Amino acid sequence: MRSGALRRLLDSAPSFREMGVFYHMFWLLEELHEDGKPLYELVIIDMPASGHTLGLTGLRDRLKQLMPTGPIARVLDDGEPYFHDETKTGAYIVTLPETLPVTECLELAEGLRESRTPIGGVFVNRLIDDPFTTDERAALEAHADKSLYGMDRFHQVPRAAQAVEHLRSETDLPIEIVPELALSGRALLEGLADSLIEGGA
Repeated sequence: MRSGALRRLLDSAPSFREMGVFYHMFWLLEELHEDGKPLYELVIIDMPASGHTLGLTGLRDRLKQLMPTGPIARVLDDGEPYFHDETKTGAYIVTLPETLPVTECLELAEGLRESRTPIGGVFVNRLIDDPFTTDERAALEAHADKSLYGMDRFHQVPRAAQAVEHLRSETDLPIEIVPELALSGRALLEGLADSLIEGGA
């Protein structure tokens, strides 16, 4: 892949680069121990942005039209269950509690359905906790137009809640809320894991 000529070849035709990614994924999933058991019990793939993800999940249908037979077609057929069999795979969409990311999340979910990719659910990441009661928030609204420190975040809380509510109203997919945590490093990983376990994810 360090070869400039190879990179130009992959960029020269539709789906060639996705085919390289697909083949590498398939190779990892099919690798076996000496006793014949899968080498990897679980493979988690951090996918790219929405358009590239849909380019990969819809790869088989596109390439099969161009190359219905041959070695590439056989690899695509062998790897199909990893994209379309809900007992083997599931796509989880990660979004933010904001208007544009939620809109993109819903569009990605629709694209995954069209490519017959099973969807396990949606993670809403970094939801801000509201430290104020309803009465406290109403009292602070009188000062909301002033240049007070933290007012941007003050307004962000209800907007985030509205974005989550919009997401819930537009999809029947399972939704897991991941709170924003003032942690870093290993403490952040453990905090996120604890929040997901408590939420039943």
